[in-house]
Amino acid sequence: MKNYIFLIVVIFLVISCVDKVDTQNLTIKNTTERDIYTIISKIKNEDSLNDYGFFGDFRDSLVNNSFKSINRPIDWKWYIENSIGHKFNLYIIKKDSVDEYGWEEIHTKNLYNKKYLLDIDDLDSLNWTIEYNGN
Repeated sequence: MKNYIFLIVVIFLVISCVDKVDTQNLTIKNTTERDIYTIISKIKNEDSLNDYGFFGDFRDSLVNNSFKSINRPIDWKWYIENSIGHKFNLYIIKKDSVDEYGWEEIHTKNLYNKKYLLDIDDLDSLNWTIEYNGN
């Protein structure tokens, strides 16, 4: 009986220590004919593509030209609040650009096709959906 009580206490302690998992997803709606990649990046000391943390390869996961970010922060609010200015960058990079320049040059020269600077209020007002139309 003591073992069961001990086990239950340990389970509750472990559960209480688990980080919060945010169920909110960011949806990217790609209205172009081209495949794209996305990079979600916290703003650190400088605004650079090289500080990325969450990369999305959406060549094979487009569903009706709309997809949800699978590789994303566990807790959006914490992630954004721990970024300079409480904002984050969402970079869009066309597959054609990657094919032409390669990832090394894209990172070295900070090349991207579109950058969004967003905070929680922006995401809420956009219903957590970003539409990329190629411009």
